[in-house]
Amino acid sequence: MRYVLAAFATILTAGVCTAAPTDDGQRADKIDGLVRIVGAQAGIVLHCRQFYAIDDKVSDGLSRTVRLTLDQSLGPKQAQTAVDDEGKRL
Repeated sequence: MRYVLAAFATILTAGVCTAAPTDDGQRADKIDGLVRIVGAQAGIVLHCRQFYAIDDKVSDGLSRTVRLTLDQSLGPKQAQTAVDDEGKRL
């Protein structure tokens, strides 16, 4: 499971970092997906822990990888705003 999550994050992050300027729609979709991953991981940690065993190391690693990619793609301030907006949406 750990390797599947790491591979998934790597695939998503590679696509966002190498997106051509003409692929704005695809890039936006990938960024939205990354933001939702951060939100989902936060939800899993906050709400699912009472029902399931959560591997914090895997969860933190996935969130950290995705967050670094968002920071590189959008810049730290805009990435934080996107994550905050996702938190409000959830």
